[in-house]
Amino acid sequence: MNTGGVELNYIRTWIGISVLILLLPGMSLWAGGAEEGTTSAGDASMPVASGGTYSEAPMLARMVAAGDLPPVEERLPDVPVVAGPGVLNGTQHLDWKPGKYSDGRTLRTVALSTKVSILDISTNNFLWAPEQRTKDMIPVLLEDFSTADDYRVFNFTIRKGLKWSNGDLVTTEDVRFTFEDLYGCEECTIVPRNNLHSQGNRLYPMGVVEILDEYSFRMTFDRSYGFFVADLRSWITDSTMIMRPSKFLKQFHPAYADQAKISAMAKEAGLVDWQQLLAIKGETHWQRSGRNRLLIGVPHFQAWDPIEITDTHTLVERNPYYNWVDTEGQQLPYIDRILSTKATDADAANVKILSGEIDYVLDDFVRLPGMPLYLEGAERAGYYVQTSGGFNSPPLLFINQDYDYENPDSQWQVLVQDPERRFGRAVALAIDKHDINESLYFGRYHMDDLVTPIDYDPELANQLLDELGMTGRDAKGFRTYPDGSTFEFQIVTNGLSPDQIDLSQLVAQFLHAVGINASAKQVAPQIWREELRNNEYAMTVMWNDIPGHPSGISQDYWPRSKGAWAPASALYAETAGESGRQPPAYLQEFFDIHTARKAVPPESPEGAELWQQLLDYFARNYVMIWPVGSIVQPNIFSSDLRNIPGDGYPIIFGMTEAAPQWYFES
Repeated sequence: MNTGGVELNYIRTWIGISVLILLLPGMSLWAGGAEEGTTSAGDASMPVASGGTYSEAPMLARMVAAGDLPPVEERLPDVPVVAGPGVLNGTQHLDWKPGKYSDGRTLRTVALSTKVSILDISTNNFLWAPEQRTKDMIPVLLEDFSTADDYRVFNFTIRKGLKWSNGDLVTTEDVRFTFEDLYGCEECTIVPRNNLHSQGNRLYPMGVVEILDEYSFRMTFDRSYGFFVADLRSWITDSTMIMRPSKFLKQFHPAYADQAKISAMAKEAGLVDWQQLLAIKGETHWQRSGRNRLLIGVPHFQAWDPIEITDTHTLVERNPYYNWVDTEGQQLPYIDRILSTKATDADAANVKILSGEIDYVLDDFVRLPGMPLYLEGAERAGYYVQTSGGFNSPPLLFINQDYDYENPDSQWQVLVQDPERRFGRAVALAIDKHDINESLYFGRYHMDDLVTPIDYDPELANQLLDELGMTGRDAKGFRTYPDGSTFEFQIVTNGLSPDQIDLSQLVAQFLHAVGINASAKQVAPQIWREELRNNEYAMTVMWNDIPGHPSGISQDYWPRSKGAWAPASALYAETAGESGRQPPAYLQEFFDIHTARKAVPPESPEGAELWQQLLDYFARNYVMIWPVGSIVQPNIFSSDLRNIPGDGYPIIFGMTEAAPQWYFES
C-alpha cells in the first residue's frame, strides 16, 4: 500500500536488509499450555553430585581463609536449591552444563540506564518455574508450599538455614515484622501491594497471616484466589511483598530504635524524614533496579549485591549467601562481578558493542534494524548475535471505549457501542499488517499468533463505515460522524520504543485511505500516563506484556494500564463505583472474565480456559488491535559465555533470570 510518503526513520537509515533476511533464523512461537492443577510445589532439592559437600568461588574461599566470611556450608541453607538441566531454562532450549568460576573477570554490559538488577530478578521469589511460567513450580525461598483445594489457604515453610545477603537468618519474624510493623504501622506509611488483598482487589480484605512457628506461616483469604501463585513466582512482584529483613530494618523503625536518631540519619542521607528512610531501606526489587545509592547494603536474596552505584555505572558483586548450587555442589553464581555502563544514547552504546567492550547486551535499544551492523562487527569484537522473543508485544493500537462518555451527545460513543463492533472491525480491516511487518520489522515478526485475526480488506472496511452512517464528507474529503459533524482524532504514543511513532504514522495513513481523518502525535511519557488515565485520548499506540498474560505474571491488559482502552470503566471497578463510569454490558463482560481468572491458578485447566475466553473477547471487540504477532529481538553475547539458551529462545526475560548459571569458558 502507498503510505503517503510517511518517513519511516526507524528503518530507512539502515541498509543490508537482504543480509538480515539471509542471516536471521526463525524464532519458535511462544505458546502456553494447560496442565493439571496441583496443590503443592515440586521438589527443588535435586541430588548434589558431590555427595552433599559444597564448593565456592575463589574470591569467597579467600575471604573464608582470612576469617572474613563463614564457610560455605554455614552460608547455604540446610537444603539449597539445585540448578541443573531444565531448572533455570527448559531442556528444549539449553544443553545445560556445570560451569566454572571466573576468578576476577567482570561481566560487562552497556545500557541506556545502569540498572543490572533485572538479572536474576525472579529466582529469589518464593516459587520458580522457567520461561516465565507458573506451572510445575518449585519452592525457592521455601522448603515446602501448599494450597487448599479452594485456593483460600496458602501454607509456607521457609528453608531452614536460609540467609539474607548480609548473613542474617531468615525466619517468620521477617514475615511478622512486614505485616505488623510495616503494613500495620500507620505512621510508617508503607502501603501493601494490591496483590495481598483477595483476588488482587483492594476492595476485598487483605489476606490474614498466621505465624505457626519459626519457619512456617499461613495466609488465608476470604475467597478463592488461585491467581496468587503467580505473584509468588512473578518478577513484577517479589518476596518483599510478604517478607523483609526484620533485623536490619528495626534499626530504622521507631518501635525498635530512637526516633530522633533515625530522623538524624534521614537528614544525613538527604531525605525528608525517617518515614522516607524506612521506605527506601525496606526496598522492593523495583527500587533495587534503579540507581539509589542508599540501597547499597540492604539485605536481599539476589545473586549479586550492588557495591557501586554512580551516575555512569553500576557494579554488583556476588552474594556470598545466595541459596542456589549446581549439581556438583558449586555455589552459584559462577561470575564474580557485573558492570553495567550507562551510554548517553543508542549510538554511543553501539560504539561500545562494536569495539568489543561488552560481554552481553539484552536491552531495548538493540533492535532488528541494527542486525546487519551487529553481524558485521561480531567476529572482530568477539561476540555472537542471536535472536529471542521479547517480553513485550509489538506496539498495539488501543481504541478507547470510554472516550467522551460524559458527553450525552457523543458520536464517538455511538461508534464504539455499536453492537456489531463495526467501527473497531473497520479499523482493523483498514490496517495492512503484512505491510507493517515488512516496513518496520523486515518481515521477521510473527503473523501466526495474532490476537486480532483479521485480514487487510479496505473495501469491507469502507462498507462497514458506510453501514454505520459515516457517509458524509467534510471539506477535506474525510468521513464525518453519523450525525454529519466533523470526525477527526489523534493517535497518541509516548515513544518509549522507536517503532511506536512509526506505527502510529502508518496506521493514520491506512485510516486516511478509508476516509478517516487521524493523525499521529508523540508526547512525553509522564504526560502520557497522566492524560491516558484521565481518559483524554481516543486512540493510543503502546505495547504490553503479552507473553506474561497467560501465566498471570503480568496483567497489563487491564483497561487502565498501558494503552488504556477503557480507563473510566476500570476506575469504576477499582473504586466499587465511587468514581469512573459504570461499564456498559459489553465492557462488563471483560471484568467478569478477568475476575473469574483470579479465583484459580492461571495455568490450571480452568485458568487456561478463562484466558482463552479473554483472548476471544479481545478478538471480538477490537479494543486492542494487534498489527503483527510476537516480536523478534537481537541478543549479543561474548563468544566464550556459556549456558545461554540457543537462538530463537521464546522470552528474553527467561535468559536474564537465569544469569546465575552463565559462565565464561576461558
